[in-house]
Amino acid sequence: MDKEQAISLCEDLLRNEEEVSEVTYLYLSWNMKQNYETKTFEWLLANVTLLASLQEQAAADEIFIDMLKKMKSYQDAVKLMKDPGEVREFNRYTNVVPLFS
Repeated sequence: MDKEQAISLCEDLLRNEEEVSEVTYLYLSWNMKQNYETKTFEWLLANVTLLASLQEQAAADEIFIDMLKKMKSYQDAVKLMKDPGEVREFNRYTNVVPLFS
């Protein structure tokens, strides 16, 4: 899956926000505002590519959507972020003040 395909899937999910959890919607909208130029988005795409290669029968777009739909909590979203700066930016965007960092 290339980045353009992933962005198209994200935009579809943003248009149909009832299909995803609130935190997934926030994660996607935050990435959209960053023009999908975040380390977490690149990391997500890398993981999808790896999982798709390991699960030969699965399509990358199905894995991508499944990973996003499984996101149910703030912690699930933050687990995708390996850069502390992006976590801070996401917190500001969502107005979340984490109890633990």
